Amino acid sequence: MYVKNTKLTHLIIIFVLGSAIFCLLSAKSFAAKPVTLQLANDELVIVQSVSTTLKTFVIRRGTDDGVALGQESLFSTTDISLRMKCIEISRYHSLWKLVEQRASIPFLKNEFITYTNNLDRITMEVSNLVEKEKEYSRIILKNNFWLFRTALSVTFFESISSTGANSDSSRGGIQFEIYRPREIYPAIEWAWGLRYDMESVILKDSNLEIPSTRILGMMEFTYNFPAFKRSNDNIYASLGAGFGSSSTNVNGEDSFGYAIVTPVVRIGYNKAYSSNLVFIVEGTGEAISTTETFVDGTEQTTNLVNVKLTVGVKF
Repeated sequence: MYVKNTKLTHLIIIFVLGSAIFCLLSAKSFAAKPVTLQLANDELVIVQSVSTTLKTFVIRRGTDDGVALGQESLFSTTDISLRMKCIEISRYHSLWKLVEQRASIPFLKNEFITYTNNLDRITMEVSNLVEKEKEYSRIILKNNFWLFRTALSVTFFESISSTGANSDSSRGGIQFEIYRPREIYPAIEWAWGLRYDMESVILKDSNLEIPSTRILGMMEFTYNFPAFKRSNDNIYASLGAGFGSSSTNVNGEDSFGYAIVTPVVRIGYNKAYSSNLVFIVEGTGEAISTTETFVDGTEQTTNLVNVKLTVGVKF
């Protein structure tokens, strides 16, 4: 008589709840947050007049507005920024001249432009922006790290060489994997590791389960696509294979044999939180072939095509 695999059912429930929490947390920070440059002391001014040489112009800002003779400031539109020097000043107006004489003023009379009166602050903020950009490049996972995955699998296609080949059934399970990746070329990694599978076949006519387990040695190659702009998050693709032992309990009788997993195709997303912590989520497809022998010498070959939802962490 078959025995219900309640432990597997509990693990699947835990996996589903954990995956939902992971997706909710990742969704909040999925989009890369842009780094914006907030310039100090910006204000809109109107160009009062522009010289025929296109080297000087007048604005309605004078000593009452804090403008000083010899002061250098930045005047900008959405397309261009010019560094100007105040060469004449009155209480309400000031005349500004280009610092770079090879340039020409593109502003028009009565045009609104942005006036920034603190160039030192601008230099500081540009430096901070550069440092922030550098920080992104620093958040690169160390080369020596571990990768842990857990996956929920559903069998999309199944064929069995002997007993129960034509029975109405469904198969699913949960998997645990631990890998040791290594970078071999820029953007390319290879990894080796171990995988433990727990699967159950549910016979629909009797509503009973046949549990199977596999212990596999795995290897895979991964290509990391370029990171998103201003982020270390990226998409990747992997191709892997594995080999190991397989066992099944049918009606109280155990069968033992070997399993070959090839290919294992993954498309995944890396969400980097620091140089020591990256979360991943994957969609996976794989083909598995198992050959097992019962105590009476009967040999059974099972071929599977599985699809999986996988979550994991690199640390």
